[in-house]
Amino acid sequence: MSAKQGLAEKGKMARRGAKSPFERLRTGGSSAYRLYALVAFYARARRPLLDDGIRQAFAEIMPDVCKAYEYELIAFRLTPEQAHLILAFKPVDSVADVISNIKRSTAHRLFESVPDLEQRIGKRNFWAEGYFAETLGHNQVEPLVRQ
Repeated sequence: MSAKQGLAEKGKMARRGAKSPFERLRTGGSSAYRLYALVAFYARARRPLLDDGIRQAFAEIMPDVCKAYEYELIAFRLTPEQAHLILAFKPVDSVADVISNIKRSTAHRLFESVPDLEQRIGKRNFWAEGYFAETLGHNQVEPLVRQ
């Protein structure tokens, strides 16, 4: 199959409709894209800081943070020490900037929402430095969301 035929086939698939919501293309300006990432980061000093109160606050805060930065929050899972997120974002946003914005904004809002948090951990740094990030294809997103 030539490259031209391959593009024609993709166009037919797009017109027929996507089988999964994660197959849909997003558009902006003169671009069409489908960018997904799995990201994970630790709470400060890898301590089990994500108790029930903080988990509830995070669940309320995270959609607002993503909306403010025009990211799409697809799913998240919290362990006592880590946050795991599946996100969609624009190609003009670097992964490092996306994670930095999320960590900074969620930390700030968590300290506002949970009054005793600063006393419990001693500083206003909620998240540890660093992160893990992996890009995902649209066919990888749905199985992860179902888990």
